[in-house]
Amino acid sequence: MENTQKQREVLHSCGFRATSKKITILDALKKATRPLNVVELYNEIGHSTLDQVTLYRNLEAFVSSGLVRRVDLQRGRAHYYELAEEHHHHLVCEQCGKVKDIDICNIEYVSKRALKQSKEFVSVENHVLELTGLCKPCAKINQ
Repeated sequence: MENTQKQREVLHSCGFRATSKKITILDALKKATRPLNVVELYNEIGHSTLDQVTLYRNLEAFVSSGLVRRVDLQRGRAHYYELAEEHHHHLVCEQCGKVKDIDICNIEYVSKRALKQSKEFVSVENHVLELTGLCKPCAKINQ
């Protein structure tokens, strides 16, 4: 019950009506241990709760408001989504797709260096960093 009230407050603070569908989407993203694409999120929520089009429209509205972040995990054309609660990046296995959140970020240093190298830019407004490689199990298979 307390979690539902918190979700309602978050939705209202972002200008949304706190409908059961929106709360269900936020709950599923909150419980997720990695970014999810629309199909994964749809399967997690359950087909009887809402349709994929409604899910996608709500996700895009959440992205526009800054409540949810769209993540590119270099896994084809699918968009992945996660709550935009804390700033972090991802380490992604190129073989199995396992995703690990990483909280290492030195954007101030990188931004200063990038701006010094460029005569055309005056500021860095945002950044995305996804590192790809192999997880330990996949690396063992490839030996």
